[in-house]
Amino acid sequence: MQPIILYQISSSHFVDKVRWTLEYKRLPYTTVAFNVLGNTPGLERAPSNMQKLVPIIEDPNNNNKFISDSTQILIYLDEHYSDATNQLFPIALKQQLINYCIRLDSSLGLYARRLGYLQLLNENPTILNVIIEERSDDGWKSYFKGIAKCCIIIARLRIHRIKEDQIYEKTENLLTELTEDVRGKEYLFSNQFTAADLTLCALVRLLVGVPYFYTNPKYQILFQYHDRMRKKHDPHRQASLAERLLAENRRKPPPSKFKLFLQRINIVKFIFYYFMTKIVNWVYSGDNEQRYQFEQNSSNSRAINDQQIVDTPTTCLGAIGFFIKYYCHLLFTIPQQIRSLDQKITSRTM
Repeated sequence: MQPIILYQISSSHFVDKVRWTLEYKRLPYTTVAFNVLGNTPGLERAPSNMQKLVPIIEDPNNNNKFISDSTQILIYLDEHYSDATNQLFPIALKQQLINYCIRLDSSLGLYARRLGYLQLLNENPTILNVIIEERSDDGWKSYFKGIAKCCIIIARLRIHRIKEDQIYEKTENLLTELTEDVRGKEYLFSNQFTAADLTLCALVRLLVGVPYFYTNPKYQILFQYHDRMRKKHDPHRQASLAERLLAENRRKPPPSKFKLFLQRINIVKFIFYYFMTKIVNWVYSGDNEQRYQFEQNSSNSRAINDQQIVDTPTTCLGAIGFFIKYYCHLLFTIPQQIRSLDQKITSRTM
């Protein structure tokens, strides 16, 4: 059997869902890093009408068939490479499981992606280029490419409008529901590990890196369920590059109490950021319109994708204006979004 080709951004939780499935079924596979800003080797063979969004698999054992969309990939792999010990969509539950997975893809998957990027952009935005290109480079070129990709990510996923889109509240409500779904159960459906368990754990993984949710006592049952599924059914999983870099960043010594004190009493800096945040919000208040790149009606076969249309600047002046706009959001709006989470943590502990 020839290895299946997985086109990926390794930090993607949707990719993790497919990677887990391939390993759970003990299928050989190779990976190709997806080029966000250019051509990806191998994808020139893919059908022209296929969405070029990761994850994508190419199966050389079936006339180099290409499949995109994580749930559709799981269905394909289960139909072509299953036995009694690793079936993820049992016949009696198949449509129910498909509907459940697509629902999670269209809600939890999108919320967690936006919140995960928000946390990353707040902690260390310059590592984004390393994560996407999946290679380490500490030079200035990597720094500026990382900042440029931050601007594109903010625009495409509306990271600067998480509070306004009520993503915190939607995620809280969904996690509360999912916590009740897993309470007192070994598995979500029947008495076996299915695509529903795998999908839920793969998608909730990004929220492990968001302290507001991961440390919230309300959701501990859900995260304990995630840890149990990983230990039992994904024991060989290694931390992604994004997880390793964030862990390394968090191991750095925190600022001294004296330095923190100086930061708090730095009135000039406080006033500057306060007014700049107000100015940025006022100048760019008109970009609240959502312009989805893909159809927003979920079907029985595909999940919703919330990526926005980003108008590609056609002139040098237009490109400068685009990056100034979203760099301002990175400097002033993103910290404001994080402060909203910090305020929720503070109110929770009072």
